[in-house]
Order: sequence, then C-alpha cells, then structure tokens
Amino acid sequence: TTMLDKVMEEAYDQGIAGTGLHTWLFSDSVGTSVTHHNGAVRTYDIRNTMEKKLLKAYRGSGLLAATGGISELPEMESFNSLALAMRQMRTDKQDMSFLDAHLPQY
Repeated sequence: TTMLDKVMEEAYDQGIAGTGLHTWLFSDSVGTSVTHHNGAVRTYDIRNTMEKKLLKAYRGSGLLAATGGISELPEMESFNSLALAMRQMRTDKQDMSFLDAHLPQY
C-alpha cells in the first residue's frame, strides 16, 4: 500500500472520493502509484475490501503530465516562442533586475 492509497482510502471514508461528485487529479509524479504495482500494470482484487474501496476511490480520477516544447505539434508554436523569450530574458540583466524587484523573495 502506498501513501497515496492511504490518502485515497481516507478520502473515500470521508465521502470525498468514489462518489462521482469529486474529481481527483494527480501529477505524473505519482503515476506509478496509481497505474502500476510492483512493475506491472495495477490490478485490483475486488474480493479484497480495501482494494474494492480503492478501486471506487480512484474511479474518475485523472493523471496530468506537464509537457512542452514538442516542435512537431503546430499548436505548440506559441509555447515554444514563450519558452524561448523566457530563456532569453534570464540572460538579460535589466530584465532580471526588474523581476527580482517584483517577485517575492523566500
């Protein structure tokens, strides 16, 4: 059982997962917790009470993967232009000075 499974089991017990009223979205960094188990595609034993609960809890959830800069896709042209401009801005002392003055410092 993963930490994510424990969270989803509790969410199910609290009535905020598995009801069809809530959508849980996960980043791709938890992908293997949701989709794989011990290196294989994850399956659930519906005879097992906990796994039956998890199956219901995960139903309707989504997995998001952040990607960008895929030059083969025409719709990525705007993203690629923005990414290039931001990389160029990082090398400009005046731009960086402006950003440093306006962004929060941690």
